[in-house]
Amino acid sequence: MIYFNGCSYTYGIGTDTHDTVEGCLKYCYPTIAGNLLGKEVVNQSEPASSNQRIHRSTVRYLAENTPEAVCIMWSDALRMEVFKPGLFKRGFDSGISQITPQNTNSIKDFYLREAIEGYYGFVLSQAKAALDTLVYMASIQELCEAKGIPLVQMQYKPNLERYIRHLLDTKSDTREDKLLVEQINFYINYFDKRDHTYGYKKGDMLSFETLRKDNHLPNSLYSLGHPGREAHEFMGKWFSDYLKEHDLIS
Repeated sequence: MIYFNGCSYTYGIGTDTHDTVEGCLKYCYPTIAGNLLGKEVVNQSEPASSNQRIHRSTVRYLAENTPEAVCIMWSDALRMEVFKPGLFKRGFDSGISQITPQNTNSIKDFYLREAIEGYYGFVLSQAKAALDTLVYMASIQELCEAKGIPLVQMQYKPNLERYIRHLLDTKSDTREDKLLVEQINFYINYFDKRDHTYGYKKGDMLSFETLRKDNHLPNSLYSLGHPGREAHEFMGKWFSDYLKEHDLIS
């Protein structure tokens, strides 16, 4: 059995006309990879997921299960969680609302919407969000190594690389910037000593989105900004081939 987690790119949004649960499950790349490998698949991804949710649900699953392999496709580091029942007009399966910079206008409460927009505009740092994601990635790495589970980690888009590159290219001598760079570099060096992790350092652009573009695969006709079925078929084969070529699965 292979475990997958991620956001809408892993869930399969854009592969079905109305993004039904059944359609997304049928056409998403984890299902395709499982079919090609002849393996059962557990896909715990959810649309609009923050990396907080991906990390938390993966740790919970691995605390109780030992799959043959784990494949995590991390989302945008800027996404976050807010626990406030009734925050949106529709709920999320996790019970904790997933906030993205693009969906704040869907928040019903005016003052909370203003507060979150202010947080994104004046408080949140791309570099700090990138550091948080690197910590989540290292946590899953350590857990999988402790349990002897092969792990592949990549990004849905090359956003993490961009945030890290912007920080490392900043010519700042402030104490705070230097300390943040030191912490980012620690995790870059950490992953440099390991295999099968992508998109965590400057120049490492590998992601679902870059693979889609490099192979001239169209975006979805049903959900603009998401990969279509052809891209998911490609990604399913990519993961299937990767796991076999690197002997990560029997």
